[in-house]
Amino acid sequence: MYARMNTARWNPHTRERALQMTFEKIIPAYERHPGYGGYVLLLDNESDKGIAITLWETEADRESSLEIAKAMIGELRGVLREPPLTENFEVVVHLPGQPLDRADGTS
Repeated sequence: MYARMNTARWNPHTRERALQMTFEKIIPAYERHPGYGGYVLLLDNESDKGIAITLWETEADRESSLEIAKAMIGELRGVLREPPLTENFEVVVHLPGQPLDRADGTS
C-alpha cells in the first residue's frame, strides 16, 4: 500500500466550505480512481494546519492519481493559504479499525 500526504495551512474562516468540498468533490474524485484505498483528513483545531492522506493499492495507482490531486488543489484556492507540501510514502503498517463518522455527523 502507498500513501500521498498533503500538508497545508487553511484559511480558518473557510473551514466549513473546505469540509463540504472534501465530501462532495475531493473524496468522490479519488473513489472513482483505480486502486483507491482510503482518505484521511487531519485538522488541528488549535492552528490552521491540515493534513490530507490518500491511500493507494500500488505505487502506480498513487502516481496516476496525481492529476486528481492537482485538480483538487486548484479547487481549494482561497481555502488554502498556500500550496500544500506533498510527500509520498510506502505504508508499512495499516490496521483498519471501525469506520469513523464523518465530521458533519453522518456515517
